[in-house]
Amino acid sequence: MLDAQVQFRLKGVARARVAARLAQIHLLGQKPSRALKALDASEWSELPVDLAARRNRLRAQALLDLDQEEAALAALGVSDDPDTLRLRARILWRQKNWPATALALERLVADAPPRVRPLREDESKALVDLLIALTMADDRDRIRRLGRAYQEAMSRGPHAETFKLLVGNPRSSRDKSVEDELAGVADAEAFMASYRKNTRSLEDGGAR
Repeated sequence: MLDAQVQFRLKGVARARVAARLAQIHLLGQKPSRALKALDASEWSELPVDLAARRNRLRAQALLDLDQEEAALAALGVSDDPDTLRLRARILWRQKNWPATALALERLVADAPPRVRPLREDESKALVDLLIALTMADDRDRIRRLGRAYQEAMSRGPHAETFKLLVGNPRSSRDKSVEDELAGVADAEAFMASYRKNTRSLEDGGAR
């Protein structure tokens, strides 16, 4: 029904909007080529900003599903809304471009937790993803700053142990011994293997 509306009945913004719904259905059905076809058939030069950004995300997701990562990044454009940032981070994560992944993710994470309420699950998960990217990028200064800022808030949440492993003791200023460093590497490697296996990380779709 949606396909018929896109092909024969609708025009302009209405056609572009319905085509976005059709593309999303095709993506859910693991048919990225059909999603791209629906988007291509409904291009319109003057779209509302939110609809244009949504169509860009759908196009990028379809290209990512086709393993065209660079084209997916280009399709996202320069929008910095949260959904676009999450998808950009997921593409960069797949490319293992850790510094760029961290740059995208840190725009989703405040420098400090809110004072008037506990962290939401999505906020806690975004922080964990950012810390992993920073760990892979070896950005220890940023990890320490986030560790100090979020230590109390994360200690009460579902990712408390994960947070503790990633940041270590953010209030400790002593240099680590070689033995400490090697133990930390082993712990981190074991964690990363477990994290990828048992959680819905950015790498396998957590940013959709």
